[in-house]
Amino acid sequence: MNVMGLIAPHLERAIRIIWLFKDIELRLGAAYDALERLLYGIFLLGKNGTVLFINDLGRRTIARADGLSLVHGRLTATLRSDNCRLQLLS
Repeated sequence: MNVMGLIAPHLERAIRIIWLFKDIELRLGAAYDALERLLYGIFLLGKNGTVLFINDLGRRTIARADGLSLVHGRLTATLRSDNCRLQLLS
């Protein structure tokens, strides 16, 4: 068996994986675009409470500094009672 015969299956698998990642990337982009169009501020938080995504209305809410802010990459509320509840959610 020649070298191409040995590596061809691996190249085919690599190409399938690349196409899979491209598909995921397109779907994720479409999902983010949909979240940007919502009429509410959207904040997607990771397991440890760090912000993964904020849509435009969410960014405007943060910019107004009227109750929510970002501290070290985490969403926080100005009022202590609200912040305690918010931190319990993340």
